[in-house]
Amino acid sequence: MKKLIFLMLAVTSATAGAKEAYVFPPGQNQVGDVVPSEKLIYVLYTKEKCGLPVVHASDMRRADISGGGRTNQGCWGKTLSGDPDSVIIVDRYGNVTPSSTGNMARATISASGEATVIEPSASLNEFRKRFPGVR
Repeated sequence: MKKLIFLMLAVTSATAGAKEAYVFPPGQNQVGDVVPSEKLIYVLYTKEKCGLPVVHASDMRRADISGGGRTNQGCWGKTLSGDPDSVIIVDRYGNVTPSSTGNMARATISASGEATVIEPSASLNEFRKRFPGVR
């Protein structure tokens, strides 16, 4: 019984530190794949608040944006386009990048920053089915 309680506490504490996010890893990915933090271009946290002093920050969430060997904090939010996957990503300089969570994987982010894929990104074939006019 003591071993069972210890095991439950260990599993609970390991997952309690993990945060859920949409990530943009390179290449195709599958459920269970672990992607090191240095390979992640975007990490869009689903529950962490936006920390930038931007308009509508209260409606946005935190984003980590990597490039040039460094990671900067940004924010992201859903658009009013009607497409449930359509988002904008705002970097710390105020630059806005349109994107889609449909081409990102859903993952848990560990305390060390690595991502474990829990739902893979859409494949190229799935993307073409959804947007037949785009090549």
